[in-house]
Amino acid sequence: MRKPTAIILALSVAAVVLGSVSFTVQNATAKEPKKNESQMLITFQREVIPIVEETIKKVYSDKPNLFSKQGEYYFDNTDKNNPKVVFLIYKENALELQSVLSTLKEKLANKITIKKAKYNPETLRNLVPKVADYVGSISSESSSNSISFSAPSEKIIIRGDFSDKQVADIKKRFGEVINVIQSKTKNIPLSNN
Repeated sequence: MRKPTAIILALSVAAVVLGSVSFTVQNATAKEPKKNESQMLITFQREVIPIVEETIKKVYSDKPNLFSKQGEYYFDNTDKNNPKVVFLIYKENALELQSVLSTLKEKLANKITIKKAKYNPETLRNLVPKVADYVGSISSESSSNSISFSAPSEKIIIRGDFSDKQVADIKKRFGEVINVIQSKTKNIPLSNN
């Protein structure tokens, strides 16, 4: 009588194991499109980054810090099938910038988008440490915040556990270039400094 029980138990275990293997295979197949999307974006960036960097380097060779005063670029991956390199331009009439954009329009055609900046991107990037110092001065030692510049939104993004008064103080001090996201989530420090 024990043999049929052992056989049934063995078959049940085999069915469970095969079911979980089948489930794993189905999940792996379902994730495949995301892998392809990521690969498409990597391929796009591998194609355009050398062209963009070479063009900027060539045009700004005698003024390497000038490009960041006139504009910047980032990648817009919103449409996974049609990613773009977006140029956020602040000094639209600058001859060097016009030369770069003209060359890139020829080489990249529909892979480039040009967007007029509301603010000087370099000014916003340079403002980040000042915002960080101020946020640090109004935050408790145990608080955890993150501060970064977002080129697509042209904002300095501050995330942390702030009171409504602290948010109002930050916005009053730095104006409309600030986006404060109130979050009780602890951010991971990048360093011990």
